[in-house]
Amino acid sequence: MKLNDKLHSTTLRFTLLPSPSAIYHFLLISIVTALQGCAFFTPGPLTASLEKNCVLPADQTNTISGRWTNYPVPIAFFSGSFSGSETGAIIKAADTWNSFFQSSQGLQMVMNYGTSSSPTQSPIADPTTGGSTCSQGITTGTSYKGNVVLYKLSRWPQTYSATAIALTTFCTLPAKPYSKFYMAVIEFNYQTFFASGQRQPDLESIILHEFGHMIGLNHSCENVDRAGVPNCNNSSINPDYLTASMFPVFSFDQTGAGVVRNQLNSNDQGRANCIYQSSSASPTPTSSLAPAQAPKSSLTP
Repeated sequence: MKLNDKLHSTTLRFTLLPSPSAIYHFLLISIVTALQGCAFFTPGPLTASLEKNCVLPADQTNTISGRWTNYPVPIAFFSGSFSGSETGAIIKAADTWNSFFQSSQGLQMVMNYGTSSSPTQSPIADPTTGGSTCSQGITTGTSYKGNVVLYKLSRWPQTYSATAIALTTFCTLPAKPYSKFYMAVIEFNYQTFFASGQRQPDLESIILHEFGHMIGLNHSCENVDRAGVPNCNNSSINPDYLTASMFPVFSFDQTGAGVVRNQLNSNDQGRANCIYQSSSASPTPTSSLAPAQAPKSSLTP
Protein backbone atom coordinates (compact mmCIF):
# COMPACT_ATOMS: atom_id res chain seq x y z
CA MET A 1 0.00 0.00 0.00
CA LYS A 2 1.34 3.42 -0.87
CA LEU A 3 1.83 5.77 2.04
CA ASN A 4 -0.57 8.29 0.54
CA ASP A 5 -3.39 5.79 0.09
CA LYS A 6 -6.45 6.45 2.23
CA LEU A 7 -8.99 3.94 3.45
CA HIS A 8 -12.47 5.31 4.09
CA SER A 9 -15.59 3.65 5.40
CA THR A 10 -19.15 4.94 5.44
CA THR A 11 -22.02 3.46 7.36
CA LEU A 12 -25.79 3.70 7.24
CA ARG A 13 -27.43 3.56 10.66
CA PHE A 14 -31.02 2.84 11.67
CA THR A 15 -33.77 3.96 13.99
CA LEU A 16 -37.34 2.95 14.75
CA LEU A 17 -40.32 5.04 13.79
CA PRO A 18 -42.68 5.93 16.65
CA SER A 19 -46.39 5.20 16.78
CA PRO A 20 -48.51 7.72 14.81
CA SER A 21 -49.53 9.56 17.98
CA ALA A 22 -45.90 10.30 18.79
CA ILE A 23 -44.74 11.36 15.33
CA TYR A 24 -44.68 15.11 15.86
CA HIS A 25 -42.88 14.90 19.20
CA PHE A 26 -40.39 12.41 17.80
CA LEU A 27 -39.61 14.61 14.83
CA LEU A 28 -38.59 17.42 17.15
CA ILE A 29 -36.34 15.11 19.15
CA SER A 30 -34.79 13.65 16.01
CA ILE A 31 -33.34 17.02 15.04
CA VAL A 32 -31.24 16.93 18.19
CA THR A 33 -30.28 13.24 18.24
CA ALA A 34 -30.34 12.10 14.63
CA LEU A 35 -27.13 10.10 14.62
CA GLN A 36 -27.79 8.46 17.96
CA GLY A 37 -30.62 6.52 16.35
CA CYS A 38 -33.53 8.96 16.53
CA ALA A 39 -34.58 10.18 13.12
CA PHE A 40 -37.92 10.26 11.37
CA PHE A 41 -38.87 10.03 7.73
CA THR A 42 -42.36 10.08 6.26
CA PRO A 43 -42.93 6.66 4.64
CA GLY A 44 -43.06 6.57 0.87
CA PRO A 45 -40.65 7.46 -1.93
CA LEU A 46 -39.43 10.99 -2.31
CA THR A 47 -39.75 12.82 -5.61
CA ALA A 48 -37.69 15.67 -6.98
CA SER A 49 -37.48 17.62 -10.20
CA LEU A 50 -34.38 17.10 -12.31
CA GLU A 51 -31.35 19.16 -11.29
CA LYS A 52 -28.84 19.58 -14.12
CA ASN A 53 -26.42 21.95 -12.42
CA CYS A 54 -23.60 21.38 -9.98
CA VAL A 55 -25.04 22.67 -6.72
CA LEU A 56 -22.74 22.48 -3.73
CA PRO A 57 -24.00 24.63 -0.82
CA ALA A 58 -21.42 26.50 1.23
CA ASP A 59 -22.01 24.26 4.24
CA GLN A 60 -21.50 21.07 2.19
CA THR A 61 -18.18 21.82 0.49
CA ASN A 62 -16.52 18.94 2.37
CA THR A 63 -19.16 16.33 1.53
CA ILE A 64 -17.56 14.91 -1.61
CA SER A 65 -14.99 12.20 -0.97
CA GLY A 66 -13.63 11.53 -4.45
CA ARG A 67 -14.47 10.23 -7.89
CA TRP A 68 -13.71 7.50 -10.40
CA THR A 69 -11.82 9.02 -13.31
CA ASN A 70 -13.13 6.39 -15.73
CA TYR A 71 -16.72 5.25 -16.01
CA PRO A 72 -18.90 3.34 -16.10
CA VAL A 73 -17.62 1.72 -12.92
CA PRO A 74 -18.03 -2.08 -13.08
CA ILE A 75 -19.98 -3.57 -10.18
CA ALA A 76 -20.51 -7.25 -9.43
CA PHE A 77 -22.48 -9.51 -7.10
CA PHE A 78 -20.54 -12.00 -5.03
CA SER A 79 -21.20 -15.30 -6.78
CA GLY A 80 -24.30 -17.18 -5.64
CA SER A 81 -24.95 -14.79 -2.77
CA PHE A 82 -27.96 -12.69 -3.78
CA SER A 83 -31.46 -13.93 -4.56
CA GLY A 84 -33.32 -12.87 -7.67
CA SER A 85 -35.42 -10.33 -5.78
CA GLU A 86 -32.36 -8.89 -4.04
CA THR A 87 -30.51 -8.63 -7.33
CA GLY A 88 -33.52 -6.90 -8.89
CA ALA A 89 -33.67 -4.32 -6.10
CA ILE A 90 -29.97 -3.55 -6.46
CA ILE A 91 -30.27 -3.22 -10.23
CA LYS A 92 -33.16 -0.77 -9.78
CA ALA A 93 -30.98 1.42 -7.57
CA ALA A 94 -28.14 1.34 -10.11
CA ASP A 95 -30.60 2.25 -12.84
CA THR A 96 -31.82 5.21 -10.77
CA TRP A 97 -28.30 6.64 -10.69
CA ASN A 98 -27.63 5.82 -14.33
CA SER A 99 -30.93 7.35 -15.47
CA PHE A 100 -30.26 10.46 -13.46
CA PHE A 101 -26.81 11.04 -14.96
CA GLN A 102 -28.12 10.33 -18.43
CA SER A 103 -30.85 12.94 -17.99
CA SER A 104 -28.75 15.53 -16.20
CA GLN A 105 -25.38 15.18 -17.94
CA GLY A 106 -25.99 13.04 -21.01
CA LEU A 107 -23.77 10.27 -19.64
CA GLN A 108 -24.76 6.87 -20.96
CA MET A 109 -23.83 5.01 -17.79
CA VAL A 110 -21.97 5.64 -14.53
CA MET A 111 -22.09 2.09 -13.19
CA ASN A 112 -22.21 -1.14 -15.17
CA TYR A 113 -23.70 -4.26 -13.56
CA GLY A 114 -23.89 -6.29 -16.76
CA THR A 115 -27.51 -6.88 -17.76
CA SER A 116 -30.67 -7.44 -15.75
CA SER A 117 -30.92 -10.97 -17.14
CA SER A 118 -27.24 -11.72 -16.61
CA PRO A 119 -25.75 -9.47 -13.90
CA THR A 120 -22.01 -9.63 -13.37
CA GLN A 121 -20.87 -12.16 -10.76
CA SER A 122 -17.54 -12.27 -8.94
CA PRO A 123 -15.93 -15.17 -7.05
CA ILE A 124 -13.41 -12.90 -5.31
CA ALA A 125 -13.59 -13.13 -1.50
CA ASP A 126 -14.28 -9.99 0.53
CA PRO A 127 -10.87 -8.26 0.82
CA THR A 128 -11.89 -6.32 3.93
CA THR A 129 -11.87 -9.53 6.01
CA GLY A 130 -8.14 -9.80 5.53
CA GLY A 131 -7.43 -6.11 5.92
CA SER A 132 -6.04 -5.90 2.40
CA THR A 133 -8.65 -3.74 0.70
CA CYS A 134 -6.37 -0.97 -0.53
CA SER A 135 -3.73 -3.37 -1.82
CA GLN A 136 -6.18 -4.78 -4.36
CA GLY A 137 -7.04 -1.92 -6.66
CA ILE A 138 -9.44 -2.52 -9.54
CA THR A 139 -8.13 0.21 -11.85
CA THR A 140 -5.23 0.10 -14.25
CA GLY A 141 -4.49 3.20 -16.29
CA THR A 142 -7.69 4.20 -18.04
CA SER A 143 -9.42 0.83 -17.66
CA TYR A 144 -10.61 -1.61 -15.01
CA LYS A 145 -9.15 -4.97 -14.06
CA GLY A 146 -11.80 -5.80 -11.47
CA ASN A 147 -15.18 -4.86 -10.05
CA VAL A 148 -16.71 -3.12 -7.07
CA VAL A 149 -18.13 -6.27 -5.45
CA LEU A 150 -21.23 -6.44 -3.26
CA TYR A 151 -21.21 -8.84 -0.31
CA LYS A 152 -23.84 -10.20 2.09
CA LEU A 153 -22.32 -10.80 5.52
CA SER A 154 -24.24 -13.20 7.77
CA ARG A 155 -21.59 -12.59 10.43
CA TRP A 156 -21.09 -8.85 10.83
CA PRO A 157 -17.52 -8.06 12.00
CA GLN A 158 -17.23 -6.89 15.60
CA THR A 159 -15.05 -4.05 14.38
CA TYR A 160 -18.08 -2.62 12.52
CA SER A 161 -20.91 -0.74 14.17
CA ALA A 162 -23.68 -3.16 15.13
CA THR A 163 -26.28 -0.58 14.07
CA ALA A 164 -24.85 -0.27 10.55
CA ILE A 165 -27.15 -1.66 7.87
CA ALA A 166 -24.46 -1.48 5.20
CA LEU A 167 -20.88 -0.34 4.80
CA THR A 168 -19.04 1.07 1.80
CA THR A 169 -15.26 1.03 1.96
CA PHE A 170 -13.18 2.83 -0.65
CA CYS A 171 -9.55 3.70 -1.28
CA THR A 172 -8.27 6.93 -2.77
CA LEU A 173 -5.16 8.58 -4.16
CA PRO A 174 -4.49 12.33 -4.05
CA ALA A 175 -5.90 14.24 -7.03
CA LYS A 176 -7.63 17.53 -7.84
CA PRO A 177 -10.31 18.71 -7.53
CA TYR A 178 -11.28 15.43 -5.86
CA SER A 179 -9.35 12.39 -4.71
CA LYS A 180 -9.14 9.50 -7.17
CA PHE A 181 -10.91 6.24 -6.35
CA TYR A 182 -9.15 3.01 -7.25
CA MET A 183 -10.92 0.45 -5.06
CA ALA A 184 -14.28 0.02 -3.33
CA VAL A 185 -16.30 -2.70 -1.59
CA ILE A 186 -19.93 -2.67 -0.44
CA GLU A 187 -21.07 -4.92 2.43
CA PHE A 188 -24.56 -5.59 3.82
CA ASN A 189 -25.27 -6.53 7.42
CA TYR A 190 -27.29 -9.75 7.10
CA GLN A 191 -26.72 -10.62 10.75
CA THR A 192 -28.66 -7.77 12.36
CA PHE A 193 -30.86 -6.92 9.38
CA PHE A 194 -32.50 -8.53 6.33
CA ALA A 195 -32.39 -12.09 7.75
CA SER A 196 -35.51 -13.92 8.92
CA GLY A 197 -36.76 -12.57 12.24
CA GLN A 198 -34.72 -9.37 11.92
CA ARG A 199 -35.72 -5.88 10.79
CA GLN A 200 -36.20 -5.67 7.04
CA PRO A 201 -34.67 -2.58 5.42
CA ASP A 202 -35.84 -1.62 1.95
CA LEU A 203 -32.86 -2.98 0.04
CA GLU A 204 -33.34 -0.72 -2.97
CA SER A 205 -33.25 2.35 -0.73
CA ILE A 206 -30.19 1.09 1.14
CA ILE A 207 -28.13 0.34 -1.95
CA LEU A 208 -29.17 3.63 -3.58
CA HIS A 209 -27.49 5.29 -0.59
CA GLU A 210 -24.43 3.02 -0.76
CA PHE A 211 -24.03 3.58 -4.49
CA GLY A 212 -24.00 7.30 -3.64
CA HIS A 213 -20.95 6.66 -1.44
CA MET A 214 -19.41 4.46 -4.11
CA ILE A 215 -19.51 7.27 -6.68
CA GLY A 216 -18.13 9.85 -4.25
CA LEU A 217 -20.87 11.39 -2.13
CA ASN A 218 -20.48 11.68 1.62
CA HIS A 219 -23.52 11.99 3.87
CA SER A 220 -25.70 15.06 3.44
CA CYS A 221 -24.92 15.91 7.09
CA GLU A 222 -23.13 14.35 10.06
CA ASN A 223 -23.19 14.53 13.85
CA VAL A 224 -20.09 16.69 13.85
CA ASP A 225 -19.04 20.31 13.74
CA ARG A 226 -16.59 20.59 10.86
CA ALA A 227 -16.13 23.13 8.13
CA GLY A 228 -18.02 22.17 5.02
CA VAL A 229 -20.06 19.44 6.75
CA PRO A 230 -23.55 20.32 8.08
CA ASN A 231 -24.45 19.13 11.56
CA CYS A 232 -27.62 17.03 11.39
CA ASN A 233 -28.54 18.28 14.87
CA ASN A 234 -28.67 21.92 13.81
CA SER A 235 -32.24 23.14 14.20
CA SER A 236 -31.81 25.49 11.22
CA ILE A 237 -30.43 22.83 8.87
CA ASN A 238 -31.64 22.81 5.28
CA PRO A 239 -34.57 20.33 5.24
CA ASP A 240 -33.34 18.95 1.91
CA TYR A 241 -30.37 17.45 3.79
CA LEU A 242 -32.74 15.49 6.03
CA THR A 243 -34.75 14.01 3.15
CA ALA A 244 -31.78 13.20 0.91
CA SER A 245 -30.96 9.63 -0.01
CA MET A 246 -27.55 10.41 1.49
CA PHE A 247 -28.93 11.25 4.95
CA PRO A 248 -27.03 8.90 7.32
CA VAL A 249 -29.93 7.38 9.29
CA PHE A 250 -32.55 4.99 8.00
CA SER A 251 -35.86 4.36 9.75
CA PHE A 252 -38.21 1.45 10.41
CA ASP A 253 -41.86 1.31 11.36
CA GLN A 254 -43.21 -0.63 14.32
CA THR A 255 -43.48 -3.84 12.27
CA GLY A 256 -39.75 -3.73 11.48
CA ALA A 257 -40.24 -2.74 7.86
CA GLY A 258 -37.80 -0.19 6.49
CA VAL A 259 -39.02 3.14 5.17
CA VAL A 260 -38.76 3.49 1.40
CA ARG A 261 -36.42 6.24 0.23
CA ASN A 262 -35.59 5.11 -3.29
CA GLN A 263 -35.36 8.38 -5.21
CA LEU A 264 -32.76 11.13 -5.40
CA ASN A 265 -33.76 14.52 -4.08
CA SER A 266 -32.39 17.86 -5.27
CA ASN A 267 -29.49 17.79 -2.81
CA ASP A 268 -28.37 14.33 -3.93
CA GLN A 269 -28.60 15.42 -7.55
CA GLY A 270 -26.92 18.80 -7.22
CA ARG A 271 -23.90 17.40 -5.40
CA ALA A 272 -23.60 14.41 -7.74
CA ASN A 273 -23.48 16.79 -10.71
CA CYS A 274 -20.33 18.30 -9.21
CA ILE A 275 -18.54 14.95 -9.45
CA TYR A 276 -19.50 13.61 -12.89
CA GLN A 277 -20.25 15.95 -15.74
CA SER A 278 -20.47 15.87 -19.49
CA SER A 279 -17.59 17.46 -21.38
CA SER A 280 -19.78 20.46 -22.21
CA ALA A 281 -20.97 21.06 -18.65
CA SER A 282 -19.56 23.76 -16.42
CA PRO A 283 -17.29 22.26 -13.73
CA THR A 284 -18.21 24.86 -11.12
CA PRO A 285 -21.22 25.14 -8.80
CA THR A 286 -23.94 27.72 -9.33
CA SER A 287 -22.68 31.24 -8.73
CA SER A 288 -24.42 31.78 -5.39
CA LEU A 289 -22.67 28.80 -3.81
CA ALA A 290 -19.15 28.06 -2.71
CA PRO A 291 -16.89 26.22 -5.21
CA ALA A 292 -16.24 22.54 -4.88
CA GLN A 293 -13.33 21.53 -2.69
CA ALA A 294 -11.54 18.25 -2.18
CA PRO A 295 -12.17 16.70 1.23
CA LYS A 296 -9.83 17.93 3.96
CA SER A 297 -9.99 14.84 6.14
CA SER A 298 -10.81 11.16 6.00
CA LEU A 299 -14.40 10.15 6.55
CA THR A 300 -15.01 8.14 9.70
CA PRO A 301 -17.72 5.52 10.15
